[in-house]
Amino acid sequence: MDDLPASKATRHASAGWLVQRLSQRFEASMEQALAPHGLALGQFALMMAVLETEGMTQAELGAIFAMPAWKISRHLDALAEAGLVTREADPASRRSHRIFATEAARQAAPGWRASARGVNEALLAPLAPEDRARLVGLLQAVVVPGESF
Repeated sequence: MDDLPASKATRHASAGWLVQRLSQRFEASMEQALAPHGLALGQFALMMAVLETEGMTQAELGAIFAMPAWKISRHLDALAEAGLVTREADPASRRSHRIFATEAARQAAPGWRASARGVNEALLAPLAPEDRARLVGLLQAVVVPGESF
């Protein structure tokens, strides 16, 4: 029992635990914010990548997000059914398809981004604007150098 306060103090001083808890809150809030758009969080992430760099293969998308092939395929199936992406045969490989955003996706994207901004603003609202900018800058310094996308 004597270790309980020390454990809590350790947890609350852990960058890993704090980032994980914040991530869980962001994920739950993003799922809720994206639901009216008919998107799940994984689909939103894929759409942002496809809109930024069209013509990637499913395998390339999977590598960016560390998603298994079956999950990428299911998300892309739903996005294609919703008219947001098309799959085109890859001229370099008979087994690969390249993914492209549709005009409907390009028109919907500003609303998706606005929802994401709203979640970020709401969850970081307890911080002063300069502290929000500082937090994002610190996270970028740690996360972005390890990213390939």
